[in-house]
Amino acid sequence: MGFALPQSSIPGLAEFLLNFKPADEPESAMVKAIWEMFFDCTFSSSNISTMCTGTEDLRTISNGYTDVTQFRAENNVYKAVYLVAYALHALLQCKNGSNPTTGKPCVNKNEVEPKLVLEHIKYVNFTTENGAKVFFDENGDSVAQYELVNWQMKEDGSVDIVNIGQYDTAFPEGEKFKLKKNTTIVWGGNKNK
Repeated sequence: MGFALPQSSIPGLAEFLLNFKPADEPESAMVKAIWEMFFDCTFSSSNISTMCTGTEDLRTISNGYTDVTQFRAENNVYKAVYLVAYALHALLQCKNGSNPTTGKPCVNKNEVEPKLVLEHIKYVNFTTENGAKVFFDENGDSVAQYELVNWQMKEDGSVDIVNIGQYDTAFPEGEKFKLKKNTTIVWGGNKNK
């Protein structure tokens, strides 16, 4: 049993990743190298390997890149980009000569500096399309959100990682830690108690 970053979907990312082709970045040696590795082919003439066409379908292979069902760490990057965008938006607001968030004089877009963006980050409070809340508490700490997961051995020897609950510091005291109802927890030695 352990904690994991929450599983999440990022609107449009799976489609983008799975529809990507080398022709989208024809000058990238890295894209070509990854493509050759994924499909065991080559873009260079060779008697040893199959030639890559660049039209191979990423949906036909299974690896960490094509497993687009569990954006865990990527979701933190997604939220961070939105966080900075919201902070910039708040920073550049101007009503009657002052910033409505801070009350300080308005800032021109040419005057934006990292320290000003950081100052506005602490005021950001939004919810992503997938329902994740992003804000900072009075101490400047972000909300801690984790899934409680349980590694469960299957008969074929493979392991399922099962979400059995969650921990979320945005919830009220006494409700921060929740186990899912009617969930089976498998303990050491494959025991259910």
